[in-house]
Amino acid sequence: MKKVLVLCVLSIFLSNCSTEEIATPIASKSESILSASDKNNDFFAKPIKSTTEVVLSISTRGFSSSVCIKNGMITKNSTGIVPPTTTQISISKLSVYNKKFAALNLVKIPTYNAPSCLRCADQDLGQTLQIKHDGVTYTSKTYDSTNPPAALKDFITCINGLN
Repeated sequence: MKKVLVLCVLSIFLSNCSTEEIATPIASKSESILSASDKNNDFFAKPIKSTTEVVLSISTRGFSSSVCIKNGMITKNSTGIVPPTTTQISISKLSVYNKKFAALNLVKIPTYNAPSCLRCADQDLGQTLQIKHDGVTYTSKTYDSTNPPAALKDFITCINGLN
């Protein structure tokens, strides 16, 4: 009888929680298992390699655009009549870009929530950041292109300044 009662209470609790609320304790437990040295070293981006690829995608209904950065080159592509362009990034801009990249915590990128939701009402473009580094792909949640998550803001601004 006690087992049935416990199962009923547990099912009521879980049915009232969102997916994020249920998943949060699991994430915090796994983070607490990691040692302090793992948190400081392993999850932050290491120096960019020639295989590292960063893609910033922007889209809305009927329009999409992407900026791909790989091996010191930037490729811009968009829907429409403009053909894709690829250019070399200057050494000074590449140096700033490398520093911003090294400051990212790659593992947390998929967990950052969008601070606003203008894209849901076609008031802004939806933007997504995807980073392929050391054989692992890290993809952010979609956020408003004019209001990225705070942890990604400097990096996104740096990418937009590479023009």
